[in-house]
Amino acid sequence: MGKHLGTMKQSKQRAGNDLESFWILMKLDKDGAAKEVLLRPATKMGACAKEALLKRVRSHHRREQRIG
Repeated sequence: MGKHLGTMKQSKQRAGNDLESFWILMKLDKDGAAKEVLLRPATKMGACAKEALLKRVRSHHRREQRIG
């Protein structure tokens, strides 16, 4: 989970004053990358974090496909 704290901090800065509480549930793969992200309720900070976490996974898979 520690590897995702940077993403959360960046999302907090981008959210500005929209810092409502929310739940985030992540399904992690064996490397600790987020495979699925569920968010309730949808908040500006949560949406930013979800997008960033899933974008990281997609770019990781593209690299694996090029290597493999």
